[in-house]
Amino acid sequence: MRWMIAVSLMVAACGGESDGRNVVMVPPEEGSPESAGGEGGLSDRPSSVTIGSPARRTVAESWQQEAADLHLEVAQRDDELSTALRGDRCPAAEDIRDRICDLAGRICDIAEQHPYDDDTVQRCNDAEGRCSRASERVSARCEY
Repeated sequence: MRWMIAVSLMVAACGGESDGRNVVMVPPEEGSPESAGGEGGLSDRPSSVTIGSPARRTVAESWQQEAADLHLEVAQRDDELSTALRGDRCPAAEDIRDRICDLAGRICDIAEQHPYDDDTVQRCNDAEGRCSRASERVSARCEY
């Protein structure tokens, strides 16, 4: 027997089953092509569709991915800062320091919006530390 998926949780109270993923499975209506076991032109339809958690997960992954990408850029800029300081290129070092601190601020803005995501909070803490160290290194090396 084919099952149709309903989004309303109210349907679950009327005899549907949940598969544990915020998806409610509801038997087809009596007399419908699905209940008779006939194809009824539905052979090209998927037999099931997941509604709920995966959609939320996709949204969560987008901000988590943004924080991860920004953090990777902080690490890359930190390496560039070391190179600039070794070459006594202070104006470039100052620009890189500013970029590191800007990126740290953006990561921490994301962490503020999602304080229970440990990875993002850790990325914020690391980026803030890199900003502080970058400021100290530039100040120590590039005094005018």
